[in-house]
Amino acid sequence: MRHLRYESIAPVLIVEHVDPTREFFRDRLGFAEVVAIPHGETTGFSMLQKDGVVVMVQSHASVIADVGHDAARAVNETISGRGAVGLYIRVSDVAAIVPSVADADVIVPLRKTFYGMHEITVREPGGHAVTFASELPQD
Repeated sequence: MRHLRYESIAPVLIVEHVDPTREFFRDRLGFAEVVAIPHGETTGFSMLQKDGVVVMVQSHASVIADVGHDAARAVNETISGRGAVGLYIRVSDVAAIVPSVADADVIVPLRKTFYGMHEITVREPGGHAVTFASELPQD
């Protein structure tokens, strides 16, 4: 197996509405918003950072639009308006992790995203969605 270095892990808080959670982290806790992606008339995704700690917030509707309803249901089985957490783990080379998770319940197959990442999402045995990702080479 090739050498694989784990680079970071960040929770993805899946919520009905991004703005209240984003404002909590930004306004109350001093996090800076480093990425905001609209979804329709609202915010669909926000990434906040403080002192090397990253928190991501994504709406249920944005998850469905991004990966489809069936995959979104796997990310958050109930999609009932209650919060859920998915793990987003950055690694140096996502292709190196694929053999280790090939027989897992793959929720979102290996893909290249519009935001410059190479990702695969699987369900871990406890039922949580775990996304492994590495940056795509810059052109």
